[in-house]
Amino acid sequence: MREQLEGWRDPVETWKSLARARIASRPAPRRLAPLIRHLCFAAGVASMTLLGRSSGGAAGALVIPLVLVLSGTLSWAVIGHVQDRRARRNTAAAWAAIGKDDPFLAHRALSALPASSIEPHLIAAYLSTCNRVGESVALLEDMRGAGARSMQATKLLVDLRLRQRESALALAIAREDASLLTEAELSAVEAAATALERCGEASRSRGRNPRTREIAR
Repeated sequence: MREQLEGWRDPVETWKSLARARIASRPAPRRLAPLIRHLCFAAGVASMTLLGRSSGGAAGALVIPLVLVLSGTLSWAVIGHVQDRRARRNTAAAWAAIGKDDPFLAHRALSALPASSIEPHLIAAYLSTCNRVGESVALLEDMRGAGARSMQATKLLVDLRLRQRESALALAIAREDASLLTEAELSAVEAAATALERCGEASRSRGRNPRTREIAR
C-alpha cells in the first residue's frame, strides 16, 4: 500500500501547491457564478424565443448574429453548470472516501477535480488518510496562520496533534478555537491530552527505574 501511495506523490505535491496558493490568495467564495450562469441561460432562452417570433425588416437582419451570440452565452452557461455539478459530485466522493479511510478512492475523486476546486482542508484530510500526518499538520497550520479557521479543520488538526502525541499543542489549539467546538468536544480533548501526559510520565518512570530496564533486557 505504501509503495502505491509513493507512486502518487507527484499529483499530491501539485494539490498541496494549489492548496497553499488558495490559502495565500484567500479568494472570495464564488457564490455569484452559478447565479449569473442561470440568469444568462434564462435570458438567452427568452431572447431567442422573441427573435424567433420577429419577422422581416431590421429585426430579421439581426436574427443570425444575435442567435450566434446567444448560442455562445447559452453554451457557456450550460457547460459551467455541468462542470460545477461534476466538481461538487467529485468533492463529495472524495470526502466520503476520506470518511471511510480509503486513500485510493479519495485520490481517484481528487484527480477528477479542477484546480479551482482544490481546497486546503480537503487536501489536509486526504493526507491524513495516507498517514502523511506531518504534511497534513503543516497545511492546517498554514490555514490557521492565514486566518482560515473552521470547526472541521480545527478538529482534524487537534486529532493529528494527539496522534503525534503532542498533547500540549492539541490542548492549546482546542482552547484557542473553543468557540468552534462544543463543551463536550473540548472536554474530550482535555481528557485525551491528560491521558497522553500520564502515559508519557509512566513511560519515563519505567525508563528511569533500573529494575524495569533490567527486566526489559
